[in-house]
Order: sequence, then C-alpha cells, then structure tokens
Amino acid sequence: AWAIRNLVGNVLAFVPFGYLLPRAYRRLGRLWKVGLIALASICAIEVFQYVTLLGACDIDDLMLNLLGSLGGYLIFWLTAREETE
Repeated sequence: AWAIRNLVGNVLAFVPFGYLLPRAYRRLGRLWKVGLIALASICAIEVFQYVTLLGACDIDDLMLNLLGSLGGYLIFWLTAREETE
C-alpha cells in the first residue's frame, strides 16, 4: 500500500506543473519545452534534497515526477484543442 501511494503521489504532485506551465506562458506550449523545464526543476529539487538531507534523492522520483508533468501537459493539450475547435 505504501509503494502504491508513493508512486501515485509522485505522479499526481506534478500534474498541475505540466498543465499550468503552458497555460501561464504561451511560449511554452510545446511538449519538449515543458518536459525540459520540468526535468530541470525536478533535478533541482532532487539535488536540493541530496545536499540538505531533507527528503530522499531518488531517480524514481525524477522519473515519476516527469511522468506527472507530461501527463499534465497532455491534459493541457487536450483542453487547448477543444478551445480552438
């Protein structure tokens, strides 16, 4: 149960990031731009956790957080498509 909660929590925590980033900044409306910024942000968080020993620095967190960001972008992309139709 703990593992499932950890997996789902890491993904869901970054869905708003992937959705709101292109909403707030129209220039970031491309998948690769959102993915790159999300990856850099997540890496910064993980390095901070490693240096300060607050939390756990884990490659799984990076992958799951990035997956959540890309899922948020997918939601953005689907809703933006509907708005233009």
